[in-house]
Amino acid sequence: MRHPILATLAVLLVAACGAGASSITPTPPGPPAAGPGALAGRTFWSTAVKGHDLVPDTRVRIVFNPDGTLGAAAGCNAMGGTWSLDGTTLQARIGQMTEMGCPDDRFAQDDWLSKWLAGGLSATIRGDELVLEGSGVTMTLLDREVADPDQSLEGTTWVLDGIELGSGADVAVSSVPAGVHATIRLDAGRLAVDTGCNTGSATVSVDGDTLTVGPLALAKRACQQDATDVERSITQTLQGPLNVVVDGATLRLTGPASGLTLRAG
Repeated sequence: MRHPILATLAVLLVAACGAGASSITPTPPGPPAAGPGALAGRTFWSTAVKGHDLVPDTRVRIVFNPDGTLGAAAGCNAMGGTWSLDGTTLQARIGQMTEMGCPDDRFAQDDWLSKWLAGGLSATIRGDELVLEGSGVTMTLLDREVADPDQSLEGTTWVLDGIELGSGADVAVSSVPAGVHATIRLDAGRLAVDTGCNTGSATVSVDGDTLTVGPLALAKRACQQDATDVERSITQTLQGPLNVVVDGATLRLTGPASGLTLRAG
C-alpha cells in the first residue's frame, strides 16, 4: 500500500468508493443521442461491466462538465481531463490525478480506467443510461441523479473522507489516517461532532448553500497524534459560514482556507 500524500488537484469529484451495481431498471432502449449536449452537465455511475472485473465494492463515476472538462474515479483517486463527443465516439484525455493512499488493487484500477477512457470509446445514450464500449469492455452507467440520489443534509451521519487545505487552484487534499473515524450530524439546528478524538456540538443554520456553525464546544480528552491532527483540521474548518454541496452520498464543506469531504454513513 502506498502512503497518503497531499495532492494539488482541487476536487473535480470526490473519491468514489460506493456500492456496486445498481438494481434500478434502466430506461427502455431508444435512439442514441448524437451530440455532446446529451452528456454535458451530467454525472454517471457504473452499474455493470463486461470484459473487465472491477475491484469489489467499487464502481466507476464519470462527470461530463459543460466546459469540456471531465472528472472520473474508480474507488481511489480522482482524475481530471477533457472530453468530446463526435456522433457516438467519445474521446477523453486524463491529465491530472490525485495521489491518495489506497490499496494496490485500487491504484491498478485507476491506471486501467485512465487508459481505457483515453482509448476512444463508442457511446450510446438512451435517456438516463449510457453504454461505453471499447477494447473488449462494455460498461453500462446510469445517471447519478437516478442511481445515487442526493442524501439529506440533515438527519444523516456524515463520515469524514478527506481534508482540504487552501482554496481555489491551490487546494491540497489528504486522506484520513487509518484508524481515525470522524463524523458530523445535523439535527434540528444542532451540529453533533465526533472528531475521532473528542465529541461535542454547536448551533448550526442552513441558508441555501451556506451552512453557518456557531461556537463548537468539545471535550478535552488527550488522543493519539493522528486523531489530534484530524480534530484540529475539523475545528479549523467548522467555523463561521461554510459553502455546502451535497452530491449523492457525498458532502463537501468548504471555508476560506480549508474544507472537509464526507460520505453518508
